[in-house]
Amino acid sequence: MSKMKPLTITIILLVLLAASAALGCTSSGESDNATPTPTPVPTPTVTPGQVVLDVKGSVNTPLSLTMADLKSIGVTHVNYTLKVHGETKYVECDAVSLNAVLNKAGIQSSATKINFYCGLDVYNKTIPLSNVTSDTRTMIGFTADTGLRNLMPNEASGIWVQNLSVITIS
Repeated sequence: MSKMKPLTITIILLVLLAASAALGCTSSGESDNATPTPTPVPTPTVTPGQVVLDVKGSVNTPLSLTMADLKSIGVTHVNYTLKVHGETKYVECDAVSLNAVLNKAGIQSSATKINFYCGLDVYNKTIPLSNVTSDTRTMIGFTADTGLRNLMPNEASGIWVQNLSVITIS
């Protein structure tokens, strides 16, 4: 193996030093323990008039509701506790009564089930309709991080569907 010349080694070291500086691999003189500034996450916005929730199935009047339609039902501020994998989480948001939404659609007498469907993926949950109609605390919440979600204080966390877009009665 041939011996490297000192000039070649110097050139290689200078190239490596320049590359590391260009890639940001050197200290900027600030403390290495500096806390990075978090990048703000924009709050999802809804275009006025955009349908945010469909209510369909065994109803007298299928609904395609905008955010304004939902808010016109009557907004209240709620604080609910949700147990997820043994952890306690708190949901605080503005919400409307799920029963008021269902009353607006007019549930047919043959209906026995309600399905909540997430618009971002295929996640959905079906429960007995009586679980909703017998509980005046069931709500549809408006959250910045999870969009619309059903708030079901007497149900397991898996029933609480985030990014709720469709409710189907059957």
